[in-house]
Amino acid sequence: MRASTVALRMLLSGEGGARVRYGGDRMWPALRHGQSLRVVPLAERGPVAGEVVLAVEGGIPDLLRVESAAEDVAVAADSGDKTSWTVSPRDILGRMAESPRRGRFGSWHRVWLDVREAWTGRPDAESDPAESVRDKYDEQAVFYARSDAPPLDPALASRIAASVTRGGRVLVAGSGTGREAFALEAMGFEVAGIDFSPRMVEIARAAATERGSRAAFVAADLRRHEERENALAAVVFTYDVYSFLPSAPARLDVLSRLARALAPGGALFLSARRRSKPGDLVVLTIQWLAALLRGRRSAWGDSHTRWLDGDGRLRRSFVHVFTPRALDAELARAGFELVDWKGGHGHYRFAGGARA
Repeated sequence: MRASTVALRMLLSGEGGARVRYGGDRMWPALRHGQSLRVVPLAERGPVAGEVVLAVEGGIPDLLRVESAAEDVAVAADSGDKTSWTVSPRDILGRMAESPRRGRFGSWHRVWLDVREAWTGRPDAESDPAESVRDKYDEQAVFYARSDAPPLDPALASRIAASVTRGGRVLVAGSGTGREAFALEAMGFEVAGIDFSPRMVEIARAAATERGSRAAFVAADLRRHEERENALAAVVFTYDVYSFLPSAPARLDVLSRLARALAPGGALFLSARRRSKPGDLVVLTIQWLAALLRGRRSAWGDSHTRWLDGDGRLRRSFVHVFTPRALDAELARAGFELVDWKGGHGHYRFAGGARA
């Protein structure tokens, strides 16, 4: 059991439970950002459908609505997309003393929040938008280190194994705390990792030493990182990392340098945030128009994600969102063609003829 979970259980075990401050908007309007709430232990009674509980997911506590309670407990966020997921009863630490009612309009709350955020929100003020991404992952590094998620998606691992010769050098772009790099090393590859977050790299290096791993990790900006020509059998971007590069010229420059570093027949497994639903395209258009009317330079698709820092403040970090067609067109400009897209990764190969 993690120390943070133990501490929460100890706080809740006191008379009257504990007061917590809610951060975020997934439970709006039932719960508001910054609202102070009282959480009490579950005691003898288990979770009940409809009530709000304090649950731990991947080491991070959150307040969520119980959808159903059986052997596992199905939970969801009021302002989500109606998707529920299961958590183990042992990961439910307590319940709200008085659970607020669910909003009457369900997923429409999420639509309203997204439209309002598109019009009013913007990434944190930084001279370089990518710095807002680094701030986020520096702060969240410890939670990624504790994650129980599989280190490498099994389907992606199978695609890499089928396309890349064992023993080849693989560069992990956005290597984080090293989980994907260690999984690739176990598959028989020589692995190097690069990440923008010094805290992530510090954790990855410590984990490599503890494991006796030969994977090498570098804290560097992918926009300025160089690899030897023809040195890489593959490049694997971790989830959404390509979308954290804040301009098309910068992204194309990265791809051009990676193309030179890839050996003939080398593979690029790239992940970026893609959206094609009409509602998502409307939100992105609203963001673009809002930036234009406020005199800010912004490309269509420039967006942001919201996150909470250690002080409970709502922060925003840069992300560029692509349509699938726009992403493939950008890769084609750098000379890459799509082999297939499955899950969160596209498999691309360099076809030559890159254009600036």
